Amino acid sequence: MAIQSGSMQAQDTFTMDRFNELRADVLSVPGSPSDVTASRAFDTSYQNISGAAMLVCAGISFSNVGVAYDVRCEINNDNFVLGTVLVSKGSLPTLATGDSAYYSPTFSVPNSYYYRIRSVAGNAAIQNWAEYTI
Repeated sequence: MAIQSGSMQAQDTFTMDRFNELRADVLSVPGSPSDVTASRAFDTSYQNISGAAMLVCAGISFSNVGVAYDVRCEINNDNFVLGTVLVSKGSLPTLATGDSAYYSPTFSVPNSYYYRIRSVAGNAAIQNWAEYTI
């Protein structure tokens, strides 16, 4: 959104609707999101071949009682042959009865790099996974 001088008049009422419109413009990510939840799985490598950097946003749930969790988001430029760059990590020691938790990692992936989300410990579940070209 380009900010134009004089776009808001002094007598304008700043409503919650107007605030939400402005917030959406300021926080928006260029490009359109792709919901790729159905085609994504833990411990599987994917390559960004979009021609631009990409933003990965996922939602992961944990709900088993008494289980420790460890989920890691990683990127690499050689399909994880020579190592990895840990860009985000979510972990919990254990969940008590009736508890649940949600982890929402967001990370960028340079063009031509590989990326994955690994479930190292516990029984996590992917609830959603979206990708944005930026």
